Amino acid sequence: MDAEVGMAAAETGMARAMTRFQVSLTSYLGTGTMSNILSTSPGVLPVNNNLVPERSFVTQNLTLMAPVYTGGRLTGTVRAAQKQEQAAIEDRREMRLQVALMVREAYFQTLLAEEMVRAAQARLDAAESLLAVTRAQFEAGKGIQASVQQVEAERAEALGMLQGARNDGARMRLELREAMGVPLDTPLTLTDRLPTPQPIP
Repeated sequence: MDAEVGMAAAETGMARAMTRFQVSLTSYLGTGTMSNILSTSPGVLPVNNNLVPERSFVTQNLTLMAPVYTGGRLTGTVRAAQKQEQAAIEDRREMRLQVALMVREAYFQTLLAEEMVRAAQARLDAAESLLAVTRAQFEAGKGIQASVQQVEAERAEALGMLQGARNDGARMRLELREAMGVPLDTPLTLTDRLPTPQPIP
């Protein structure tokens, strides 16, 4: 988008230049066996054409040109170029806002993924504590094997949820780096945390 704005600005400058005085200085040195018509190099304005003789020659031309009346063509060209430049600037502004929104969304999604990891870790810690207590009760003859197996299953489920949450967190970090436009191996340190939801009174 920056390149497009620069290109539009250059086109506006070119259009404005057509409304001002233009000077070209050309020199010719040559020889030939027949007369010919030489013109200025491509892109040089104003253009001048020269009928050169059949013999060796040296000539130099200075041309000054200024638009007097073009029926509004040059004015319209300048205005069109200015509108194109303004449109490119607005497109760039919109793109910057879109990129900023994408980065914010990816950042908050990453924060949410980190919270999910913490919640899954807390659930695993609780399951491991409960498993230790249940095993101790079973070994002391105050529980049954089914209770231990049930808590072991809950611990395995909590461990799977933790691994899934960590995978989601790693994926969100990659998406955040991509949205920021930085290398995917760039270290990231999240300094914020999502606010704790307040109960509805």
